[in-house]
Amino acid sequence: MVSSPLVAAPVAAYDAALQPGNQSWTGTLGLAFQVNAPITVLSLGVFDSNGDGIAGTILAGIFDTGTTLQVTPTLAFTGAADTLINGNRFRDLGVPVVLPAGTYMIAAQGFGASDLNGNTRCTTFVGGGCVNANPFLPPALNNGGGLITFLGPNRYSLEGSGFVLPGLDLGDPAVNGLLAGTFRFEVVGQQVPEPSTGLLLVSGLLVAGLLRRGAGRIAAVQESGKTS
Repeated sequence: MVSSPLVAAPVAAYDAALQPGNQSWTGTLGLAFQVNAPITVLSLGVFDSNGDGIAGTILAGIFDTGTTLQVTPTLAFTGAADTLINGNRFRDLGVPVVLPAGTYMIAAQGFGASDLNGNTRCTTFVGGGCVNANPFLPPALNNGGGLITFLGPNRYSLEGSGFVLPGLDLGDPAVNGLLAGTFRFEVVGQQVPEPSTGLLLVSGLLVAGLLRRGAGRIAAVQESGKTS
């Protein structure tokens, strides 16, 4: 027996619905998660308010919160060329990145008046870049069957600080209180057994031999009946 990889359908960790944003925060926004078993990150994504394209430039990347190092390339989203899935635009990394067990943060920066992000706190008060009190649908969470644990609170950095690992507490216990960055991933290393070519050949020969032996016995019984 040999093994071949089990192909898993990509899963969006933070799956935003198509909707308008409600905040124009230009600092970096981050959503934290824990990887319980290795995952392969295939693409990064950013929230696209109303799904009408990115007017400016929004950056996205994943940081290791234990080392504070960025573990994926930074992708820059602009326009409408990247794939829109529900409320997020995604782009493949080119070379997938395997994340071992640990704690990480998907960060996005570059939202503003023309590219609103989403923030649960903006549904209850106006301030801190909140532009209105739009109804807010938090992103659906997909943990890949327990491969990921989503962590709170969400984080942010001050405006003007550039694309950095955000370290300020948003003040909201929700683990999905932001529409900002996201990523798509699949399971690493799961395999299913399949028969080898040699085993299939041997099995075929055995079946053929049994069929010939059975046919011979039937012929012998028929011949015996003719002479009795």
